[in-house]
Amino acid sequence: MNPLNVLLRLTTRLKTSHGLKLLITLTILLVLALTLYTLNFELPESIVNITNGSFSSTQEPTKIKTTTTEEYQDGVLSPYQSIINLLSPETIEKYDIQLAQTYEVAEYENQESSDKLGKFIKEHLIAWLKETKPGIKTINDVPHYKHENKFKVEWNKKIPVLDGKLREDSINDPIRTKEYLSSFLQINQDEFQELQKSHATFSSHVTDYLGDETSSQEIQFQGDGILYVGGGKFNWLVLLSLKQLRNLGSIVPVEVFIPIKDERKSSGFCEELFPKFNAKCIFMSQYFPSDEREFINNVSNGYQYKSLALFVSSFERVLMLDSDNFALTNPDLFFVNEPFKSHHFLIWPDFWRRSVSPSFYELAGIEVSSTEKVRDSYRDGRGHTENLKTEQEVFEKVSYHDLKGTIPEASSEAGQLLVNKKVHLKSILMSVYYNFNGPKFYYPLLAQGQAGEGDKDTFIAAAHYWNLPYYQIGEYVREFGDPRDTKKFQESGEIDFEINAMGQYDPILDYLQSLEPEKFKSDFPYDSKKNNYYMHKYKESKVGLLHTNLPKLYPWELLRNSQVRTILDVDGNKKRLYTLLQEELGYDMELQIWEIMQSFLCDYGSIFPETSEAGVNRFSEILSKLFRGPRFKLEDACKTVSEQVEFLKSNTQFPVQEEAVEETEQADIV
Repeated sequence: MNPLNVLLRLTTRLKTSHGLKLLITLTILLVLALTLYTLNFELPESIVNITNGSFSSTQEPTKIKTTTTEEYQDGVLSPYQSIINLLSPETIEKYDIQLAQTYEVAEYENQESSDKLGKFIKEHLIAWLKETKPGIKTINDVPHYKHENKFKVEWNKKIPVLDGKLREDSINDPIRTKEYLSSFLQINQDEFQELQKSHATFSSHVTDYLGDETSSQEIQFQGDGILYVGGGKFNWLVLLSLKQLRNLGSIVPVEVFIPIKDERKSSGFCEELFPKFNAKCIFMSQYFPSDEREFINNVSNGYQYKSLALFVSSFERVLMLDSDNFALTNPDLFFVNEPFKSHHFLIWPDFWRRSVSPSFYELAGIEVSSTEKVRDSYRDGRGHTENLKTEQEVFEKVSYHDLKGTIPEASSEAGQLLVNKKVHLKSILMSVYYNFNGPKFYYPLLAQGQAGEGDKDTFIAAAHYWNLPYYQIGEYVREFGDPRDTKKFQESGEIDFEINAMGQYDPILDYLQSLEPEKFKSDFPYDSKKNNYYMHKYKESKVGLLHTNLPKLYPWELLRNSQVRTILDVDGNKKRLYTLLQEELGYDMELQIWEIMQSFLCDYGSIFPETSEAGVNRFSEILSKLFRGPRFKLEDACKTVSEQVEFLKSNTQFPVQEEAVEETEQADIV
């Protein structure tokens, strides 16, 4: 144990007054400092502020590294270029289709903007959030859901999960009309008026502060970058995702947001591991005053951290990834190409249709047409308006989110989003408001209890409220996981997965195909009465991101016998986590993920190259703070991962030829 910790624990056990305790503590610190000075010993860059128990960083502002313009390999660009070659000349000219092939990261300091941002949060944002806190307890409880309902409900009276996913348009699912979506969450007139007043007041503060502008001189951001929310065990997942980014050739800098409660245990990652991948930590305590305990307690849910992280990140254009999200395509290209160049905000779909309550649009003052339909989200003809003559008929028969003024299908999945904060500053501030009041008010308004209720729809709702541009990836999200009935899957190919990972598609390919949708339309034989797992919206879609949301990739926690979400089946035999992932990608990404884990847990010398023994001890010490304390053993974790790697190699559809491996090794030596 650290000698300083031992001495501090002894002082707290002394039966002394508070003043004497403090004197003893300061004396110990002085003696320790003199000793370290004598030994010419360097203190770590982050220290614990003993007097108030909070973590503070003493390190100098990190300077983002300069990277020269880099040409991307033809192989990376060829999927995009092949689609462009198929577009008509008129389309290419109309949309000014030019594929950006280079990317440059500039050098800059962000301390000045960071200080201004902290000042804005303390002087404005927190005050706005306090002032607009609704004066009602909650609407997210069973009494607020209709008990007598002609529609099917869950046991808690909330909206049920669809029989099939959006891509399937199952005939068994009712059309999500305004009547249907009004039949679950119920709020009375007093509650409606309180929420309406709160929403209007917060948005007026934003408008008064920014005026008609989308940016502010006081709130400045700069450059492009990737953002994670880390802290605690999530730091391990961030490390894996970071390694994959750099393996792909990504050169953009990275920031990792650390919540206050996790700052102490994150010092090893923040000072020694993340910087090796050009990533730095941004600490929540740097921006939010410690005396605002009410505020801190209100954002203690993991979902709520993401909007705060997005706001305080120093980057102007940000790709925010969940810690368990792996890029499969170099995402640097997303920043410099369409659709991001013109839409400034990209968001990816969830499996399900939207379940936003009509009450949200009404209290937010978003005008929704009662009759004008602008989309046809049902492919089988349901919900079309050709023969409907009255508002009541539209109310009962037309998909609500096909009407003008609503947010388009599908519901959002916020494991990844790409946003230009200069254009969307109002949206980000509004998303902070929605998430601050999320669990009690806006999560039920935006999801009504549907699977995945949380922050996921708050970002697009905020952009939609301000009528700012955004682009939803049209290709359907793809699930990968364990068959619930392995025998049936093997015999008939019937697909019914426990969802372990979500494949999200490349936005550049999606956009290019959307310009001439009929030309690229999937030729899969759609049938609303059957499973449509293999159906894509477009022929040339390609998975660009893999969100490995369940189970989390802590390998030592996956060693239990189960049919689902472990690496062992009910009989204790090894198995894969992501069935059909190889078939979709054309390579074995699951194996690559486990090899990344192996590179950290077994080849730790590459992280701490000074000495192998020192590397083992230090890396083990850092991980032990996150995983079960002293019971965590690095050698056991290495063994678990290595065994899974060998299993995956034994049944991969894409074995690596030994000759190719030897050639690569020789090239590395040269």
